Amino acid sequence: MKAMILSGLFLFICLPPAQASQTIVLSTIQRLPISTNLQTGLADRIAIEAFHRIGIQAIIKKIPARRALRDANAGLHDGDLARIAGVTRTYPNLLPVPEITWVAEIVAFSKNQQITTPDWTSLEEHRISYIRGWVVFENNLPDTPMVDKVATPEALFKMLKMDRADLALYEKKMGYGLLSQQQNTDIHALQPALSIEPIYIYLHRKHESLLPKLATAIRDMKQDGSYQAILKDCLGQVLPPSSLEDYIRLQQSYDTSVSLQKTPLQ
Repeated sequence: MKAMILSGLFLFICLPPAQASQTIVLSTIQRLPISTNLQTGLADRIAIEAFHRIGIQAIIKKIPARRALRDANAGLHDGDLARIAGVTRTYPNLLPVPEITWVAEIVAFSKNQQITTPDWTSLEEHRISYIRGWVVFENNLPDTPMVDKVATPEALFKMLKMDRADLALYEKKMGYGLLSQQQNTDIHALQPALSIEPIYIYLHRKHESLLPKLATAIRDMKQDGSYQAILKDCLGQVLPPSSLEDYIRLQQSYDTSVSLQKTPLQ
């Protein structure tokens, strides 16, 4: 009996952390309808279900943008819920799950609907605000007095309301989620999108063995209809039916194109 107890204890100690505790903690900077404090957003539910299918509980924790990546890279938590491709180049300990979870539409919000945003250079003559720590903006915008960095989405739209910025850069669905909460009908997303980015879950490399299992779980969700049910339930909160159908087609087109190209994410 003593030998059996010691043997079981040895096996438990030798298990990888994720398997021993059956819990993974993911940081996120996302907001409604992508992530909520109750973990009921689109990315929350996709991640929780995918991890559940491989026998692990996922917990989502809100952390400021820059700190979220830094802490995940240092192994202070297990990964990040939702980031664009290429994060590994700057944070080498973070590896992407090779399956798209959703597609971000990076847009400029403004009170002036007459402005068009065909590309990043079209922003040069405007006063711009964005959330500090968002890699997509830091990679595409110059650091000039015409650009203000803020800490939260609320501060971002406050800059527009107070006429301290012409354009506020943010993700389209999350922007409309916040505007809906604020009952604000004066601010609108401009067209076209500045950038469309497939989004992935990232894990610390100590969990590298989970990457193919999670990718398979997400693909299975897309095949069995559970992914589409989550998508419609969550995005239907902020998007009208026509916009929701447009987004579904966009997401499916990126699923197909990325699958065909097999583009390296790191």
